[in-house]
Amino acid sequence: WLNFFQVMLEINDAPFKRNQDLILNLLLQRKEAVLDLTGDYLDSPYVSKSDPRNGKSRLDLILDGDHKKEPKMSLVLYHTASLNILSMCTRGKNPGAKSKLFTLVSVETIVDNVLDCQKKPDGSVASEADEDAILGVRNAWIQLLLNVFLTSQDTVAIKQVLSEDR
Repeated sequence: WLNFFQVMLEINDAPFKRNQDLILNLLLQRKEAVLDLTGDYLDSPYVSKSDPRNGKSRLDLILDGDHKKEPKMSLVLYHTASLNILSMCTRGKNPGAKSKLFTLVSVETIVDNVLDCQKKPDGSVASEADEDAILGVRNAWIQLLLNVFLTSQDTVAIKQVLSEDR
């Protein structure tokens, strides 16, 4: 259902600031219940105990083929949709929206998710993971990095990017 909002965020391929602000504010009011920024369901109150996906990480879900399910049933696709909608809300010249996301997600978190998307808890790489699913998750995080931090004129955001070690 998050994809529904994407239609209202751009008009003729140009960001529509008023709608960006409205949708972002709606999403952030209930961010814990609405947005999935981690893809981690190890201790999630939003997945029932009887659901076989309960207790799994994003990588576990990808290895199980969750991303191949019908879009409304896939937790991996919901995770990427959450990232995509936030990214679209900050596209273009919208410093207010960008500043709201500075506090929600850090450059370090984004870089970790891009670089470690395919890593197991023991540090090894899950080479058997579906490359398209991994690419989809990475692309969503990269778009968020681009739209929130790399296109920002905010000195705090620029300092965060420059101070990132990885």
